[in-house]
Amino acid sequence: MTVPSRPFLWQELTRWLDTSTSCIGGCTFFRTNKATALVWVAVASSPAVGEPARDPTIQELMTTRIDPSADAIWASVSTTVTAAGTQEKQPRTEAEWQTVRRYAVTLIEGANLLALPTRRVTMPGRMTDDSAIPGIETPENIRKAIDIDRASFVRAAARLRDAGISALSAIDQRNPQRLIEAGGDLDEACEACHLKYWYPHSPRPAPSASVVRFSQPSSAVGRCGLPGCRCWHESCFIPRFN
Repeated sequence: MTVPSRPFLWQELTRWLDTSTSCIGGCTFFRTNKATALVWVAVASSPAVGEPARDPTIQELMTTRIDPSADAIWASVSTTVTAAGTQEKQPRTEAEWQTVRRYAVTLIEGANLLALPTRRVTMPGRMTDDSAIPGIETPENIRKAIDIDRASFVRAAARLRDAGISALSAIDQRNPQRLIEAGGDLDEACEACHLKYWYPHSPRPAPSASVVRFSQPSSAVGRCGLPGCRCWHESCFIPRFN
């Protein structure tokens, strides 16, 4: 049982009940009532009725659960091509597979949590962490876009969850190629949602013939040629700049 926020009251009642039960020989009636009394004091020590619950915001879910988990899944399987040759990366030991599996489970649960109707975008009065980037929407506009068509947002969260489930299935099968494919689905689910809600007005170059196409992610550069970019999926619209 979790100790409530008023430890003095909890400790005093527990001490009194322990003394009372020992005085009468540990009677079953008093032991039962001790448990009941402790439940009542836990309820009484809880936040008052009507006090708003502090659920994590959408931004907090993204920065603490979803983004780190997605990054770990993408980084777990990759092909890096350098002048020295091609380097394949994938989980090989049981411990490595279990590590990436935990990230997949965390991502799935994070996607489920996104769909909570009352979840805020950010805490009141706070901007998004990436608000300085051109094209990023304000929390108020993101909230409006979600509320106008909530069913679409729920479907976007479900698409993210399904991509996580595909990654989890690939991990359980110890199948690196399927994990690569699931990573592509995951990237597209993320980008589709971000384009609709987070940065719908961001500048996007038109597709060009100079786009470099990868069938799988590279930890060196993305299809746009920018170091660290994850835009390796087939729908990437960013051309190379070199």
